[in-house]
Amino acid sequence: MADQLERRGMPYAAIDLDWLRWFDVGWDDSEAARRVMIANLEAVTGNYLAAGVRFLVLALSIEHPHELEAIRSAVPPPLRVVRLVVDIETIERWFEDDTGAGLEDFAVANDRPLPLVAAEVIDRLGW
Repeated sequence: MADQLERRGMPYAAIDLDWLRWFDVGWDDSEAARRVMIANLEAVTGNYLAAGVRFLVLALSIEHPHELEAIRSAVPPPLRVVRLVVDIETIERWFEDDTGAGLEDFAVANDRPLPLVAAEVIDRLGW
């Protein structure tokens, strides 16, 4: 998506939210890690918006509605959720249940070259 936005000359930032919660201080507390991720997201988003970014592409596998609501609280609206649809073998490799199902605003099939998938997501978002 970042490549497609860049090609279109659109001011964007791409953020992998896993990186914003990837740390280790010797304790295992997923709620604390989520809070750190949200605090980091607020800071990074603010910096990008102040620099002139208009479009944010956030990457994360969202498993629960409370995670989505926390992310919504950290970025300016509108926040749209896209489920990337992939072949069954890939799904089976990554998921054993319907974790996060139903949280998306729309789904896009990942059945063609990545630039075409990214372009469809951007178009469907109305960007």
